Amino acid sequence: MGLFGMEKSQGGEISIPRKVDSMPERRPRILIADDDADTRYILSGFLAHRGYETIVASDGEKALALTAKLPLELALVDVVMPGPSGVALAARLKDLQPQIEVILITAYGSLEQAVEAMHQGVFYYLAKPLKLRRVLAVVEKAWAEQQARAQALAEETGMSEVLRGLTRREWEVLALLAEGRTDPEI
Repeated sequence: MGLFGMEKSQGGEISIPRKVDSMPERRPRILIADDDADTRYILSGFLAHRGYETIVASDGEKALALTAKLPLELALVDVVMPGPSGVALAARLKDLQPQIEVILITAYGSLEQAVEAMHQGVFYYLAKPLKLRRVLAVVEKAWAEQQARAQALAEETGMSEVLRGLTRREWEVLALLAEGRTDPEI
């Protein structure tokens, strides 16, 4: 298996696997915040190839600026980069968008740091070097759990049928309203 899940045949041709029919229609928007350009490029391309919408930031401040502007479902955040540390950034991302699932990535991890991150509400903690299949498994698990919580809330409030038919933009507006944004900000 090659880069981004593409396979080379014996003749050297590259075949790109078809999308699986059972994939959900709506895929999450994922923020990738890492000061390493290669990591951003590889993760963004790998996840985009699998149907995820990705946006990238090279430091914590840029990640916060993007999070203030765009509704996000997931974030892959490097622990060590310019601006706020990954753990501090995770807490600030959750303040801006409480529904976001943050996955920390690091080459300098410690048990204490992982425990602190989990107390900050981080979904998972991945060690570098990253294995793309593991990244995908964690992203899919985070997305599935987030969807399950949203579905349970919709059913609990009787909004299940109404929410099912919303467009992506309508979901974005609802997320902004839920965050307390006002009409001029939307």
